Amino acid sequence: MAQGTRSLRRGELLAILGEIYRDKETGTLVLQQGQVSKFLYAQEGNLIFAASNSPEDKFTQILIDQGKLTNEQLAMAQDKKENRTIGRTLVELGFLASEDLLDALVSQMRKIASSVLNWESGFAAFKPGILPPNLAKLPIATPRFIVDTALTLADREWAAASLGRLEIPIQMDESHRDMAKGLNPTADEMRLLGTIDGNRTARQICLDADVNLFDGVRFLIGLYYLGWIVLEQAVVAAPAPGKPKETVDLSFLDKVAPVPPAAHPVGDVPVTPQRMAVRVMLAYISDAE
Repeated sequence: MAQGTRSLRRGELLAILGEIYRDKETGTLVLQQGQVSKFLYAQEGNLIFAASNSPEDKFTQILIDQGKLTNEQLAMAQDKKENRTIGRTLVELGFLASEDLLDALVSQMRKIASSVLNWESGFAAFKPGILPPNLAKLPIATPRFIVDTALTLADREWAAASLGRLEIPIQMDESHRDMAKGLNPTADEMRLLGTIDGNRTARQICLDADVNLFDGVRFLIGLYYLGWIVLEQAVVAAPAPGKPKETVDLSFLDKVAPVPPAAHPVGDVPVTPQRMAVRVMLAYISDAE
């Protein structure tokens, strides 16, 4: 994704994430709507972390909503954290298992992406090469993350207008089919993958695979923006409203969602075991996240 601003319309985030993934971009994606700012961080095309200034996106609020943390425990941890992060303090006080913290951070990232996907307005700006110092990496499989984000699309009309209005045959080469099978697909998704033959449209694929049309189309939309399926003809994948140029103040982009520096530099965080990833990430979780 080229540096600069881009108007956000419903579903536009999928196109942006697909470009970042395919182009192996490193940098910070800033997503703005009014006073709400959300951030997705990418390294070599892989999404690694997220942040937001919206209270509902805080990982602590997610834990409270899940019933894994109480407001009283959170208040006590905030009183006792001193120079430690709130995440580390919650774990050290025994209020939270490290695995629960990791799950909450992943849920936070998914929630941020899903909310922006369904925005009807706003703008996106990509800062190539810019990441907060010593940023931790969540164990996220980016292709699955993009597909799962597509599955949260709420607008049926937008989905119906995608993929050639569901009337254009879809093609998929075997290398991409094999990659899609590595997404840990559900039984429904496996049937969809097995039905893509270059002759069937999205509508026919869902019908022949015996999969709910809305669910099946959203899965196919995720694959489309990954670049793993193509339409037989050059058709715009989704409604393409005009994108007027916007005059906005981008000075705030020079202060990208600060993340507290770690005591030690961090290399790649292994996806497994989870506990190893948590040890690294505990050093980075601030009250603002």
